[in-house]
Amino acid sequence: MTTGVRKSEYNLSGNSTCAALLEKTDSSDQLAPLIVALVAVHNRLLLTQRCLCALVAATRKVRLHVVVIDDGSSDETSVWVKSHFPAATVLYGDGNLWFGGSVQKGLDYVRTAYPSADYVLILNNDSFMRPDSVDEMVTASRGDYSVAVAYWTEDLAQPNTAGFRWSPTGSFDDVCHHADWQAAHASGSRRFLPVDAVATTACLHPARTLARAALVNLSRHRQNRYDAVLSAHLRAVGARFLVSTHFLADHLYGPADKRPASLRLVSLSEFFRLTLLDPLSVHHVPYMIDAFWITAPSRWSAFRCIAHCTFRYLGQVGAKLLQAALAPVGIRLFAREAGDGEP
Repeated sequence: MTTGVRKSEYNLSGNSTCAALLEKTDSSDQLAPLIVALVAVHNRLLLTQRCLCALVAATRKVRLHVVVIDDGSSDETSVWVKSHFPAATVLYGDGNLWFGGSVQKGLDYVRTAYPSADYVLILNNDSFMRPDSVDEMVTASRGDYSVAVAYWTEDLAQPNTAGFRWSPTGSFDDVCHHADWQAAHASGSRRFLPVDAVATTACLHPARTLARAALVNLSRHRQNRYDAVLSAHLRAVGARFLVSTHFLADHLYGPADKRPASLRLVSLSEFFRLTLLDPLSVHHVPYMIDAFWITAPSRWSAFRCIAHCTFRYLGQVGAKLLQAALAPVGIRLFAREAGDGEP
């Protein structure tokens, strides 16, 4: 498998090629599709530099306008963007938008400032598009499909995708674990496959489909599962989803402390705080159940998934209680950290 692993940090200074690419935005070809890219950021300037430079190199046949939603960064992210990328628009948050609120602020801006946009690309700043990848996504979409990427996760050295299918046991599975994706990836026989939902790691949506979709309830899904709920709202207005079977981007997973508390070595009190009291935590149970109810393809699937979630949670509580009981004698049930990171 060709991985194309790239450097985990990017520095603009002294890179004339990147500087030239940054001047290429908003092409004068008025017949080319217009893409508005939404990049939600909070600090991590080095990642934003690499993300934006890679994005422009990925869009050689379209018109591109970049909107950076800076949710209270303290590392002069917006100063750098306005200095090195003057064609971009910078929107501001106070640090409380989180990812869902930042994306929603960007979508509201697109509706008013770019009513003629053909596509909206939602992109994490820790995702780095490969050359010409956005052009290929536009070709695959044909104005009808939302198109997500398969990507190489650099710091975990493994493939992942931003496309998901509903599992028979409930919830969504990354399609990279499915046999048809793996076969297409290995053979190159199919460039894209249908999926049931897409993540916001890097996904291209037809603007007219987004305009018809209901808004996500940000009081419940400001961060985790925003993308799953958005997919459900898009599906309700007739959207269809594709994911690439070849790598169109590279991605950084992020630090281990973002992984689910249910699978990490944390105290029982911390486990209850994260799963029941902190609505921004990965495994916050009340909003997880709400997301299942919205995103499941049928009510029966939703009930099955909620039941599965409930039994799994009770099992985790039991494991945490046993862990607490065995801790005084030096026995650990969880020897290492594991689990998925936030999107």
